[in-house]
Amino acid sequence: MAACQQADMLLMNAAVADFRPATVAAQKIKKSGRDSLTLQLIRNPDILAELHDRTDLVRIGFAAETEDIETHALGKLQRKNLDMIIANDAA
Repeated sequence: MAACQQADMLLMNAAVADFRPATVAAQKIKKSGRDSLTLQLIRNPDILAELHDRTDLVRIGFAAETEDIETHALGKLQRKNLDMIIANDAA
């Protein structure tokens, strides 16, 4: 976010994961006696969405989609108030 303060354009060509683990293990989690493990995830900040009010910053996003590519990409373009979006098939 700090780097964007002086920028004229932001090209987000690598997505930050939508979710991350809620806790991080200090060491390897052993399987000893376990048949399953539940992993709790929490949402990561949405960098592009947080910059929605920067009208002086040209913002270009990417949409990696597995279905309804054009529909989802256009929705993201509008929802995040982007100047341009590049959509690709992640399937």
